[in-house]
Amino acid sequence: MANAYGDDELDVDILLSILYVGMIVEENKRRAKLRKRVKRLGGHQVLFEDMAPEQAATFSRGKPWEVIDLECTVRYF
Repeated sequence: MANAYGDDELDVDILLSILYVGMIVEENKRRAKLRKRVKRLGGHQVLFEDMAPEQAATFSRGKPWEVIDLECTVRYF
């Protein structure tokens, strides 16, 4: 996938690898109710809602899981 980015191939490959590892970590948390949906929400906010990465990274901080679940549900994931 990263080879489609030409000169930025290595940077994109590293970025996608980090995101993938983060998703695996979330999925493997035993008691987490949302699992990787939290990471997906942040990625969606940055890529499709033009939210700043810093804002997306702290968006769900301190919110009950039910509120974050609703945010994910309205985005169909």
